[in-house]
Amino acid sequence: PPTAEGRRSPTRMSRIGSGQRGLMVQELGAAAKHAPVGDLGKRLDAIGLEMYTMEGDGNCQFRAMAFNLFGSQSHHATVRQAACAHMQKEAEFFSIFFDGDAEFGNYMRDMKRNRTWGDELTLRAVVEAYCCEAHVVTSEPANWYLVYSPETTEVNAKVAAVPRGCALPQKGKQVFLSYISPVHYNAVVASADSVLL
Repeated sequence: PPTAEGRRSPTRMSRIGSGQRGLMVQELGAAAKHAPVGDLGKRLDAIGLEMYTMEGDGNCQFRAMAFNLFGSQSHHATVRQAACAHMQKEAEFFSIFFDGDAEFGNYMRDMKRNRTWGDELTLRAVVEAYCCEAHVVTSEPANWYLVYSPETTEVNAKVAAVPRGCALPQKGKQVFLSYISPVHYNAVVASADSVLL
């Protein structure tokens, strides 16, 4: 059924069985080893997936993760909060990417603000906070399939914020994003004619 915006309701990956998600991950991995397909849309279409557009307001990475984790991009602030809390908790690790504590402090101050673009560090922080695995299909011509696996084995309940009315995501949840380099993240969903449904 169409959404309020007139788009069809997406089939979220959580509606696809884990065996079928596993097959999709295998297909992504196999496709990435062969000659890369030049177009992001074609890459996704080849395995029955499509982009589900996130609002382009500077929160797109957090929106795409919120859509995957909680079913709605509107929970982006909660995911941003969890990413920032995890980076603060693990400052010893995350601060090594900056020239000193002051630069890291400025980064954290900015990252806590609505509309500040997420980056690889925030993606890593969300993966660790929620103990999920992020599969990112990019528009890059090479190395276009990236997997971010958590180093932790448990959801970090101290930083993994949960929106009101939502459950904590299952440990090891696989989330799927597209990245139109270098400017925008979207969620990835099963296409209407996908054999995964």
